[in-house]
Amino acid sequence: MLTYFVALCFITAFFSLFAGSFVYLKNRKGALNSAFALLCLSAFIWSGGLGFEVISSSQKIGFFWSRFLHMGVIFITPTYLHVVVILVGLYEKKKRILSGAYVIAFILFFCNFTNLLVEGVSPKLYFNYYTDPGMLYPLLLLLFFSCMGYGFYLLAAGCRRFSGFRRNQIKYFLIATLMGYVGGTPTYLPVSNIFIHPFYMCLLPVYYCVLAYSIVKYRLMDINIMFTKGIVYILLLLLSSATYLGLAFSVDKIFSQYSGYNSSMSHLLIFLLLIAGIIHVTPQLKIKTEKAVEKVLFKNKYLYRIALQKFGNRITYDLSQEKLLSNTVSFISKVMQIPYVSIMVKNEIYGHYTYGASVGFDDDEIKGLEFAEDSELVNWLSDNKAVLIKDEMEKILPLEKTHLLGEDMDRVKACLCIPLYASVDVIGFLCLSERAANEIYSHIDIGLLQSIAGQISLVIAYKRLEDHMLQTEKLASLGTLAAGLAHEIKNPLSSIQIFAQLFPQKYNDEEFRNKFNRVVVRDVLRISKLIDNVLSLTKSKPAEVVPHDINDIVDDTLSLLNSELLKNKVKVIKSYGKLPLVNCNNEELKQVFLNIIINAMHAMPDGGTLKITSTLGPLATSRSIEKRRIFARIKIEDSGCGIEEKVLNKLFDPFFTTRAEGTGLGLALAHRIIKQHRGFIGVESKLGEGTVFWIDLPVVRGET
Repeated sequence: MLTYFVALCFITAFFSLFAGSFVYLKNRKGALNSAFALLCLSAFIWSGGLGFEVISSSQKIGFFWSRFLHMGVIFITPTYLHVVVILVGLYEKKKRILSGAYVIAFILFFCNFTNLLVEGVSPKLYFNYYTDPGMLYPLLLLLFFSCMGYGFYLLAAGCRRFSGFRRNQIKYFLIATLMGYVGGTPTYLPVSNIFIHPFYMCLLPVYYCVLAYSIVKYRLMDINIMFTKGIVYILLLLLSSATYLGLAFSVDKIFSQYSGYNSSMSHLLIFLLLIAGIIHVTPQLKIKTEKAVEKVLFKNKYLYRIALQKFGNRITYDLSQEKLLSNTVSFISKVMQIPYVSIMVKNEIYGHYTYGASVGFDDDEIKGLEFAEDSELVNWLSDNKAVLIKDEMEKILPLEKTHLLGEDMDRVKACLCIPLYASVDVIGFLCLSERAANEIYSHIDIGLLQSIAGQISLVIAYKRLEDHMLQTEKLASLGTLAAGLAHEIKNPLSSIQIFAQLFPQKYNDEEFRNKFNRVVVRDVLRISKLIDNVLSLTKSKPAEVVPHDINDIVDDTLSLLNSELLKNKVKVIKSYGKLPLVNCNNEELKQVFLNIIINAMHAMPDGGTLKITSTLGPLATSRSIEKRRIFARIKIEDSGCGIEEKVLNKLFDPFFTTRAEGTGLGLALAHRIIKQHRGFIGVESKLGEGTVFWIDLPVVRGET
């Protein structure tokens, strides 16, 4: 037992010296780092001296080491209090109390060179030599329990006062302090010949390592997660130990009756097999056990993390950008209990970042809220492409930059900013305030939020690419329309010109005037309608969905292509049924019909027939809920060359085209537009027999 105690003393000395040196070298100018280094130096002197004292070969040597170790014991308590008051931000307010503790410590330090503190050493319990207390020893104990107790009180109060990172850091100190109490306090008991097993001292190396971790690590693991992992490891250790002991006992009982049985070899074999099993099974078992423990002990956290994960998986490209951002901030705010959540999005034209969606802000706070492209926050997020946590800035950034970033984050009441970026460009950022329950954003929370931010980034980038694609396809369509449009406008202009020239001569002819009014007004309206239709194709504006007659939209599209159809010798056969109105955006549907009809013309280079029919009926689907919905179906059938069966499934893929001069965007955009209208688009074709495109759109309820 003496050997075990001595080993623990020297292990504690090593870890305290290592932890103190590591923390100090990380930031030599940091007050907290320096105070912790002094604490660890005191602990090194105490634990090292204690190890040498209990194995001393003579009373004189034991007495020397007793006085040596008490130099450390004396300063452990005031340096611990020093660390605590800096951590909780009360150094200036508690300076007098801290100074008083140091004054008492220095008095005891000088008394340590007399018999007032340590009177001598003598054999005690299983130790060679242990301290005999002097008359001032109770003062040392009073200093120890006063400083440690007051420090614990300040930590508990700080835990209630602070939030986020600092609160989590204080929790680590609280847990570590309890370890220090349990591990260090019993070493005073042998002074009074009270026996206690030395196992408790194994907590001391952990104590100093936990303190070092909480000071140096700028993104601490959530203490609850650490607690969960600790329980899991203990359970796995107990399971492994029980399995090993059970197997060893069973094997010994079965085979011990046989001569030549070697229990040591069998135990080694069982141990190696168990290690192999642990390597294979433990990773999955660990994950399942962690989930089970977290579900029982931290049910709310477990549930909202599952909810966040599911929300991230549900993000699709079907919603508009505005709806997606609004849903995201509302969901995050609700499940994580965050009062203020906002998303800032980059304006492609002007370059600055403006309000996209938010929760918790009033209209006045949102009005005019924007960040310049060269603002401190945007620059940092662009340069680092990393999560920015306000509490961590002072650890990783200069004071001036911390102040500027803090001002930017305060504008959106954020303590956490997550960039949204596509490739190397930051297209926005997600801002979150402190949580309502003052909980920390753990690394798991941040990981899930980053995953959601990544999904949002992809959707925003996709929507922007889609808008560019739509404009590109519209311009490509206009190229096809240009020649025919000139002809369509030239004819009515010619008749208007003739009537205008004859008007002065035949002004008194009433029949001429009536014909003039009729023809000129008709042709002007025709030109105006053609121009409006062309302009509608080039506009980029939010889709306005209102009831329309789908047959009229098809006719408007055909009027745009009238000259091209005549030039390409394409005969149009129309067979329209009487249809109820359809909720749609007529400009977008014109684009769909335009793309399909132009493709049909290209499939009939030598001319042919284009048949367009419209009918009403239930959607042809196996889903019973859909069978009760009434749809308007538009069929566009050409007599062209047809499409190979192997490429039919790729027709609606972006950038897939069978024409050398094609963009591969038209049908992809048509598919997207019809899907947004809650409709369906399909194609049927056989090589050499023509192609049929069909579009089903839900009619306005009540119209049927």
